Amino acid sequence: MKWDLDRAQKSRDRIREKWNLVEVPGDMAFVRDRNRIGTLSRVKKELLQLVSPEESLILVDQNQWLDSDIVAGLRVIPFLEHDGQYWGLPEDDATAIREFERLRQTGASLIVFNWASTWWFDHYKDFYAHLTSHYERVLENERVTVFDLRKAVGSGRDSQSAA
Repeated sequence: MKWDLDRAQKSRDRIREKWNLVEVPGDMAFVRDRNRIGTLSRVKKELLQLVSPEESLILVDQNQWLDSDIVAGLRVIPFLEHDGQYWGLPEDDATAIREFERLRQTGASLIVFNWASTWWFDHYKDFYAHLTSHYERVLENERVTVFDLRKAVGSGRDSQSAA
């Protein structure tokens, strides 16, 4: 089916009807994820349109992209980080905000959430509110969500004064 969403859904419906199933094992998320993976090569080009290779960016990816071609050649800071290495998930919103601001103050230009990390927006609601109230979302697609940290939203102030 070459990962065609419509054909995959029709196949699932056909199996469900043939075997009189209420639910079909598995879900369409696998097909959607497989399709998304095929477009990941675009991420680097998208990021390079927003940031120069000399600028650093904070990457929220649970250590999925750090050693990949997706971000190779970019100055990436893992989030959360300790001594430059991915350190795990923040304990709570306050920790996420505190660590984010610490990294932002080192000069990071962007914060990038890969598609598998957008659950943070629902789980860390205060952190997400902090981002959206202080920084402009400059890219959002099926691969990434990116906020620009260089300028505070709506105030004309530098991001250095946004905290």
